[in-house]
Amino acid sequence: MSRSKSISALATQLQIDGIVTVPEYLCGDRCDSIVGQLADFLRNADLSRSGCTPKYKVFTEGEAAYDAAVEHELPIINVRGYKREDAGMIDVFNVDRIAPLCRELREPRNVLRVVRRLHPTICCTNLNAYINHEVVSTREYHRDTVRKLKYKFFIYLTDVLSLDDGPYSYLRGTHTGASGDHHQHVLGKRGTLIISNQAGLHRGMPQSAGHERYVLVGNLVLR
Repeated sequence: MSRSKSISALATQLQIDGIVTVPEYLCGDRCDSIVGQLADFLRNADLSRSGCTPKYKVFTEGEAAYDAAVEHELPIINVRGYKREDAGMIDVFNVDRIAPLCRELREPRNVLRVVRRLHPTICCTNLNAYINHEVVSTREYHRDTVRKLKYKFFIYLTDVLSLDDGPYSYLRGTHTGASGDHHQHVLGKRGTLIISNQAGLHRGMPQSAGHERYVLVGNLVLR
């Protein structure tokens, strides 16, 4: 999985820090092709208002209910423009139904091998895509959960090489409930993998004008 770290070493780091990264998890050409499939789909979708078509459903006036969106038979396009935080972000649920090149990532074998070293019954419930275009205001550091175990994996589909691109950021060690100030802004080329314990404090950093970021996001929970 990694040229420098074994599955066991990655699991140990994840247990200690709450986050691990692996460069070049996907090749650049494959990332470019997935971005192309997503861009083509969104270019032909009507994102101006909420509604349902035979191929997809759009929410523009409020955030889609997470569990309902995951379980829906259609891809759900959640346009986050209804409040200032994350305005301009598009969250595509069940992206593997839109982009065929994503389908095997719905059950990411090596990602699951790492997390199952710590939690043997963890599984992937859904695969989403986040498309951020000039998202200049984002949520502050937060936890997705404090009681239920939850991990996410992220795969950058575009290069995230500076803070202008809006990288994922994590406060290492805070997944244990401790406070911390060890900020890790995850910079990397397209294809970079991040596995993150969502009990830790994290956020997507704001972008600068003219910057865009595509990222795949998988949700990992206990069966």
